Amino acid sequence: MNVFIILMLLLACVGLFDKILGGRWDLSKEFDKGLALMGPMALSIVGLYCIGITAVQANATAIAELAEVLPFDSSVIIGSILATDLGGYAISKNIAATPLLGLFSGVIVASSLGCAVSFQLPVSLATIPKEEVGPMMNGLLLGIITIPAGLLAGGIMLGLTVSELAVNIAPVALLCLLLAMFFVKAAKATMMVMSFVGYAIRAASFAMFAVVIAGLFVPAWRIADMALVSEILVILAKMTAVVCGSMVLSRLAIMYCKRPIGWMSRKLDINEKSVMGLLLSLTTSLSMLPLFSQMDRRGKAMNAAFTVSGAYMLGGQLAFIGSVESIDVVSIYMVSKLVGGVCALIAAALFTPAETIAHA
Repeated sequence: MNVFIILMLLLACVGLFDKILGGRWDLSKEFDKGLALMGPMALSIVGLYCIGITAVQANATAIAELAEVLPFDSSVIIGSILATDLGGYAISKNIAATPLLGLFSGVIVASSLGCAVSFQLPVSLATIPKEEVGPMMNGLLLGIITIPAGLLAGGIMLGLTVSELAVNIAPVALLCLLLAMFFVKAAKATMMVMSFVGYAIRAASFAMFAVVIAGLFVPAWRIADMALVSEILVILAKMTAVVCGSMVLSRLAIMYCKRPIGWMSRKLDINEKSVMGLLLSLTTSLSMLPLFSQMDRRGKAMNAAFTVSGAYMLGGQLAFIGSVESIDVVSIYMVSKLVGGVCALIAAALFTPAETIAHA
């Protein structure tokens, strides 16, 4: 088991113990927040996982024919539009030509570009106030442009050959470039399209969840194999435990790391709310969004850029991958997220002038 997964489980135990004590350490609320995410996570992943894999198994011949036509592995398409825990991993693993390419698409590509397309872009742009859309889009643009850096790091660590990396990163890099161009040339139209794609995927996941659950009660309506349902429910339970730990970790960081937060604020030339947003994004970028309007200009750019590749490094996606893959794959996932996130931060810092901030 990965050391970070162990740490999250221990922190989850701390949060649970505090809940037993009645919240004396002010951690039980964070534990409850993690538990509260179990329902939304189930809505998102259960149906897509079960029906996605069932559909792939039922159309194996057609997928094989498509793979022969494409110059790159067909799993890259899935990884580019679906997040790891929204079916990107499960489907990519089933259609990839080799296990390594399945990991590359389902873990590395899906956790960055796939997550950005199916979740991060539509949710971020729909959640923040209208006056903050411009700063958010500028940061997201920088994050999208730097996605290939994390893919390259992850692909090298997985052991893909130079030719495999070049062929399979090329379509992702092209898609990132096109997205960036569309954001610059037609910002409103691009935002509408991305929002539609994101919400369409969410709506499909909800509908598939309903179909899978209906099949549990009415055998005649059953589409997915019961083994798949049992498998994803076990993964969901593991994810919830890790997310509870990550929420507790975020709370502890804010409570006891005020001096390090101040130090990071000075070094990065951003205000402390911006630093807190970056720390929260490591577990879930949803926790960062309420702070967005309180950040300075550079902090907004850095936070928005970081969410594309760096967010969820210690959150739900880590929990999912830790539930289905080995320690080595979890470590590669974390390094690729870190590399992509750091490159996005550097790009945001370079292209966004620092403001004069009165540091404490």
